[in-house]
Amino acid sequence: MKSLCKVVMLPTEEKANKNDIVTYEDYKCCTYITILKDISCYTGYHTKQHIHILSDDKIEVGDWFIWMNNKQICCLDELLIKDIEKINTHLKNGDIYKIIATTDSSLTKEYGFETLNPNTNEEIKVMQTGKGSIPRIPDNFLKEYCEKGGIHEVMVEYERHCDTTRTCHNPKGNYPCDTCYDQAKPKVNTDNTISIYPIKDNWNREEVKSFAFKIAVEFAKGDIRPGYGDDLEKLIEEKLDGFCLS
Repeated sequence: MKSLCKVVMLPTEEKANKNDIVTYEDYKCCTYITILKDISCYTGYHTKQHIHILSDDKIEVGDWFIWMNNKQICCLDELLIKDIEKINTHLKNGDIYKIIATTDSSLTKEYGFETLNPNTNEEIKVMQTGKGSIPRIPDNFLKEYCEKGGIHEVMVEYERHCDTTRTCHNPKGNYPCDTCYDQAKPKVNTDNTISIYPIKDNWNREEVKSFAFKIAVEFAKGDIRPGYGDDLEKLIEEKLDGFCLS
């Protein structure tokens, strides 16, 4: 399955090195985005940039997120755990977004600390210890991003994950099952990159027929019940994802 995600580019004060993404101005004061191959080639002013892929996924301990009004980047650490409910309310309102992939290697996830959820007084402990890096953005997308002068939205591949907080109702052990349907997370490849696809906004006749047939099959199986608009809307979005260009 695929999910719609935002793409943002933010400037940094870091020194630009070879293969970094930079913006620069030419002698006509026109601004360009490029991957730095040779710093001596750019005689004008250039600024190193970081690209971030954003989603409206639930923000959990150790996750990084960005405030959209001032582009401030924060981490939900032990100091902010008391505000976790407020943070996810801002997420629902579109005020903040979770960073699911980035070119900024300094955004690492801190694991292993223990704290209390002030709302339930329950101990919160992340499973593993040490540091982990947020998934990277594949090089082919970064190249396309620069060539097009920016891309604002993409489709990202997701996969289901078991929710260990629930009682499992899948004794046969088939995976994935519908019990954890809402536990979809970005699929991370072996090289720690996510899979990114462009958005498709038009379909030919055969694709529409295929889409309608899939909806009819789901309805016949009883997965769509009359009067349950949310179920139907979720299914339509899922089937449309299948028509994204790869």
